[in-house]
Amino acid sequence: MKSVKEKGMQTEMLDVSSNEFKRSWKRQEQQAKSISDACARRMMLFYAVECGGKHLLMLREGCFMYSRMPNKFKELLHDINKVLKELGLEEKCEFPTLQSEHGESISPGQYQEMWRYGINIKKADEMGKIIEENMLKALQLLHELEGRKWSRI
Repeated sequence: MKSVKEKGMQTEMLDVSSNEFKRSWKRQEQQAKSISDACARRMMLFYAVECGGKHLLMLREGCFMYSRMPNKFKELLHDINKVLKELGLEEKCEFPTLQSEHGESISPGQYQEMWRYGINIKKADEMGKIIEENMLKALQLLHELEGRKWSRI
C-alpha cells in the first residue's frame, strides 16, 4: 500500500531551509507594499510574519532545515501568535480571534485561510486594520530581533 505522500497528497510541510524562509519573508513583506487589495495585502503580510518568525526560530535552534526542528515547533503550523510567543514577542502584538458572518471563530492561525477563501467577518474593516497594524509591528520586531546577537535570544 502506498503512503499518502507517495500518492501525491502532501500531509507534511515541505522541507524548507532557514535561508528560504528568510528570502520568502523579505519578498512577501516587500511585495505587500504594492498591493492595494486589503485582503491580499494582509495575507501577504501574514505569510511574511510566519516566514520571518520561523526563520528566526530555526536560527535560534541551530536547525537550518525545517525537518530538523523539534516537533514542538513543527506543530505551530500557521499560528503566528504561537510563533511570536516562542520568540518572546507575543505580548507586543494583538491578534484577536475573529467571528465569521457564519458564526465561526477564526483564530490567528486561520487568518490566511480567511483571506484566501474570502470569508466575511464581523467588523471586517475595524478588525482588518487592527490585524494589519499588528502584523506590521510584528515585522518590525522580527527585524529588530534579526539584528541582535543570537546569544541574547
